[in-house]
Amino acid sequence: MAKSALQTSTKPKRKSYYKPVVVDKRNKNGKKIDLAEVVKLRDVQGLSFPQIGKILGFDQAYVNRVHTNFKSMVQPSDLNNAFTDNRVSILNSMELNLLQNLGKADKLEKASLNNVAYAFNQIHTARRLEQGLSTGNVAISIETVYQDAEKEAKALRKQHSKVEVSVNSEGQE
Repeated sequence: MAKSALQTSTKPKRKSYYKPVVVDKRNKNGKKIDLAEVVKLRDVQGLSFPQIGKILGFDQAYVNRVHTNFKSMVQPSDLNNAFTDNRVSILNSMELNLLQNLGKADKLEKASLNNVAYAFNQIHTARRLEQGLSTGNVAISIETVYQDAEKEAKALRKQHSKVEVSVNSEGQE
């Protein structure tokens, strides 16, 4: 008995509940995708995703996904410049916000006190670094270091002048 053209299989089709994902993100040669190379080929040289895929040995859809994910993380240069110019004030406001959240009961229920305190400490440390302040318990005083260096220089000069005097006195005799 021959199967009709419409009937291709007697097994019922399974419904797929998952989307296929790329598990192995390596090309045929076993190499991982080089993000810097993708960005260079796409943004600098202006190649298409199929061209980049052929060059690097990856599927064009995967190259497109990697490039799109990277571009979503990168901000425009004017925004980067504004952030760089106002870094300390941005960190100050983040520190204030975290400090205010330390006292809110609803925030503390969602995040542990330890998590909020850790975030506060990280922002506090970053702000102090941006301001050129110490981040540890011990701050080195530049004045003290300078004074110690001056004392050492005086001692060396004094020692050097004694050596010259003794050489001159031996040469005259």
